[in-house]
Amino acid sequence: MRLGWHGNYRLSHGYRLPAKITEEIGTHSQSCYCFVPHYNRRISNWNVLKQEGKPSKQTLLTLNVLSMIHARRVSKERPKDGILINACCPGWVRTEIAAPGAPKSPDEGAITPVYLALLAPGATEPHGKAKNLQSPFKDMSTRVAVVTGSNKGIGLAIVRALCKQFEGDVYLTARDVGRGEDAVKALSSEGLKAMFHQLDINDLNSIKTAAAYFKGKYGGVDILINNAGIAFKVADTAPFAVQAEVTLKTNFFATRDMLTHFLPIVKAGGRVVNVSSFVSALALKKCSSELQQRFRSEDLTEEELVALMERFVSEAKKGEHKEGGWPDSAYGTSKVGVTALSMVLARQVSKQRPNDGILLNACCPGWVRTDMAGDKAPKSPEEGAITPVYLALLPPGATEPHGKFVSDKQVQPW
Repeated sequence: MRLGWHGNYRLSHGYRLPAKITEEIGTHSQSCYCFVPHYNRRISNWNVLKQEGKPSKQTLLTLNVLSMIHARRVSKERPKDGILINACCPGWVRTEIAAPGAPKSPDEGAITPVYLALLAPGATEPHGKAKNLQSPFKDMSTRVAVVTGSNKGIGLAIVRALCKQFEGDVYLTARDVGRGEDAVKALSSEGLKAMFHQLDINDLNSIKTAAAYFKGKYGGVDILINNAGIAFKVADTAPFAVQAEVTLKTNFFATRDMLTHFLPIVKAGGRVVNVSSFVSALALKKCSSELQQRFRSEDLTEEELVALMERFVSEAKKGEHKEGGWPDSAYGTSKVGVTALSMVLARQVSKQRPNDGILLNACCPGWVRTDMAGDKAPKSPEEGAITPVYLALLPPGATEPHGKFVSDKQVQPW
């Protein structure tokens, strides 16, 4: 059994625990109790609340002390029952009580109370924590940026720029732990602090593990940059059928898996950037008029787009992709899918979370000197990072661009 309790008690009312909670503590073991003071009231509306006769600062302090007192009592009287009692701060939440400009949604405000209510059986901490509410839950209010495929090239340049410009934790992710940790050490030698988490976008379990980590530690993510991708060299002799399947698997289907599991945990005001390519626009123009119409359509759905990408792979395996209206470019087609998916999901976000201010875009970093693009490209990785970082750091309250294809910080026609 788990019980969450939300309320306020004045000092003059003494320290008597409400009868409901007293009764529950007396009859249940292995329970977690979470007292939730209105920190948002105290911080944001203190003078107004005093005038309206609402709970005082002492009221809020008392609830914290109350939690600590009864935690000690339970530990003494029922030491083997594993009951945990804590106070917590939900944050400044958009409610009828708090100002409408509060940064957190009610769902985000519920994260820490629910976390405490669902502490695993056998857990012994936290218990009786209230004096410094920030310490056990500080990460929930820390902003966080996640960049996929970022141990080298454009991804590493993006992480480097975010370390300099973003106020929060920046995560460099990579398939290979050793390479990822080496990249973090290299940044540290430059005086930049990045954190590392293993993430292989071609491994669904790796994606789920990473999503659970960021949800549990930070309550979600503020910035997600899907940078990971592959491309066969022009001189590669692998059959086109193989190139189509392998390229689409990573660039489109794995990127979609990332969005499927990470988009729900993007916080209000979050920014999502999918790194596409100018090649996507060129490939689109080489598609049949029917395919162009669908990829540009406002009513294109995620399911239809997935079916189209699967159709390309199937027809490429049969050697029939040209007859099906597709360009002779696996990479270009994969990036058509990434750009179109960005537009589809941006529409979904606007419909499902209209008040959360999330912006989702695809972008072209340009032709950049990387292992993938070669050393003859005109742009450095740092120059290639400019547009992705620009989109990731669009200021709070911005409404555009959203659902667009952006290059050199300018919206491009699609």
